[in-house]
Amino acid sequence: MSESTEATKLAQRALEEHGPLKDVEPGIVCIDGHRFYINYGVPQEVAKRLYALFDQDDVKYEDIPDDLKAYEVKEIRMMAR
Repeated sequence: MSESTEATKLAQRALEEHGPLKDVEPGIVCIDGHRFYINYGVPQEVAKRLYALFDQDDVKYEDIPDDLKAYEVKEIRMMAR
């Protein structure tokens, strides 16, 4: 049996045992090359505003309000499992 066929069978078995994967919300969006937290402790209103900017074309970093820049990623936080 080829590796591809074996991998497909293993994946199918995992789906049958555990069900489909759950949807996962993103934790970070990138706007003009800058990353911003939008999950895990970020107020929902802030996340909505960052999403709105993310969905626009040609938004520059200078266009982002200072209160939202407070959520810019300075270094990646590792989440405990």
